[in-house]
Parts: sequence; C-alpha cells; structure tokens
Amino acid sequence: MIMAMFLGLDILTIARLDLALQTVAYALLLVGFYFAFVRKDFTRHKKIMTSVTTVAVVLIVIVMLPAFLSALSQALAGGLLSSFPSDIIIFHHAIGLVTIALALVTTLYSCDWANAFVDKKNYMLTLFSLWTLTFLIGIYVYFVLYGGL
Repeated sequence: MIMAMFLGLDILTIARLDLALQTVAYALLLVGFYFAFVRKDFTRHKKIMTSVTTVAVVLIVIVMLPAFLSALSQALAGGLLSSFPSDIIIFHHAIGLVTIALALVTTLYSCDWANAFVDKKNYMLTLFSLWTLTFLIGIYVYFVLYGGL
C-alpha cells in the first residue's frame, strides 16, 4: 500500500490505525447527530460534520483507495466478485463511495440546495444510516482480514 511504503509501517499497523481513526470519526458523527437531532444546535452540528467528512476524505485517499484497488485487482484476477473477502471489500467500498459522495455534497453545499427538493431531516437520516452501515461493514472486514485487535 502507498501509505505503508510512505510511512514504513506494516499492513496490520496501518489497518489498526485506520480502524482507530474511523472509530473516532464515527464517534464524532454520533456527537454531530446529537447536536442536530437532540439539542437542535445546527451550528455545532455543521462544524462537527464538516470535520468528520474532511477526516473521512483524507483516510479514503490514504488508506481506503489503495485497499480498494488491491481488492478489485484480486477480484478481477479470479473473476469479478468471485472470492471472499474481495467481494465484501468491494461492496464496503461501493457503499462507502456513495456515502462519502453524499457527505461531500452536503458539506460543500450545507444542504441549502436540497431545501426545495428533499426533506432535510430524512436526507440526513439516510446519510447517517449509510455511514453507519459502511462503518459496521468496515469493522466486519477488519476482523475477517486481521482476526481481531
């Protein structure tokens, strides 16, 4: 992986670091959810969600993109989506791609563009659900590949 070569770390260390950072990002996502849906403090919500999205994009570029390309090349070598764990990794990354694309659009436009088209609360709940699904599948993939902490 690019990051492993760059930092001189082994793949397990990279995976553990990524899992820890993804867990912190998800915890911040929960805090942002709390500020929006419980406290109705949308200023804090926006700041937290912008930070979480930024961290997620950085992690995607440094860790997830190289991992996805590796899984995809392995899957294509044996027939598209023919082997586990490549198929679940590709599924995880596909859902993650949709999630981060929606998060980026939301962050960049603060959902102002969507006011006339969608119910903002339902949109945010859908995005939160996708992010949760992506996070949980990512934990599953980690434990399948590395067998635990």
